[in-house]
Amino acid sequence: MFNQPNIPYQNALLRRLSPGDLASIEPNLERVALPMRTQLESTKSVIEHVYFLEDGIASVVAKLPKGRDTEVGLIGMEGMTGALVALGGDRAAHDTYMQLREAACEFQPRHCRLLCLRALR
Repeated sequence: MFNQPNIPYQNALLRRLSPGDLASIEPNLERVALPMRTQLESTKSVIEHVYFLEDGIASVVAKLPKGRDTEVGLIGMEGMTGALVALGGDRAAHDTYMQLREAACEFQPRHCRLLCLRALR
């Protein structure tokens, strides 16, 4: 496991990539601002971006019967949104939105799939 001290990212997943894997995805990473309540994923919708949070917290919210919702997960700087993409899926299981306003590195799902497939070799 790598933990590169001199890379410009705070996200724990990005920091643990091998130098070669990080170099291969960096051209496709884009830093973006994510204001509070920004919708990152919507239930049953195509996952358009994977976000590696640099700071802040995203809430994962499940829709319950009778219009009730409940928080089922949190994503911080140690994780990423769109985890189903890494497993071969393309649709969100739950709503995900920013709980605290901060920044992230945005990544296209197709690049995430390629990185995961390469890692399995």
